[in-house]
Amino acid sequence: MNGHRGGAGNRVAGTEPGLQANWHFSLLCFNAYQIDYCVFLEKVMADVFISYSRADRKKAEQIKECIEAQSLTVWMDTRLEAGEIWDETIERELSNAKCVMVLWSNHSVISRWVRTEATYALERGILLPILIDNVAPPLAFKLVQADDLSGWNGNCGQLKKTLKRVDAIISGKIDVHEHKKT
Repeated sequence: MNGHRGGAGNRVAGTEPGLQANWHFSLLCFNAYQIDYCVFLEKVMADVFISYSRADRKKAEQIKECIEAQSLTVWMDTRLEAGEIWDETIERELSNAKCVMVLWSNHSVISRWVRTEATYALERGILLPILIDNVAPPLAFKLVQADDLSGWNGNCGQLKKTLKRVDAIISGKIDVHEHKKT
């Protein structure tokens, strides 16, 4: 029996009625000792996708922890698993995220991957740019107001404004692409 991959869809998640989460599943089938086995694997897609340069991983991890403390799910490329095709996985996660937080730094402003992820998020209206260094975002993103966290010391309490913005994007109260409330 050959391995088989599943698809994507919506399901009710958590204990709150009507709370929707994106999910992706895989059906892994194999034969062992002349017996066919199939295992259903499910992954919940993240609320927030964090785009960053590898050089900024420590700060990205700190921000991730603050977001997760708000009971939101976060995806970063640190969640890539052995054997995954990384560009397909990143594209899937980026496509299913409800908010894409781009961390602009001295390193990320010159990263083609970060710029590509930011472009996709801007086109979808779910971009939340964050300055973690005293830098100007690339030209294509200068018209989108960024939260300045260049002086942030790692205290989650200092991210209240940013976390409210994340919640507003996820809930659809703000359409970032249109730069106005919906």
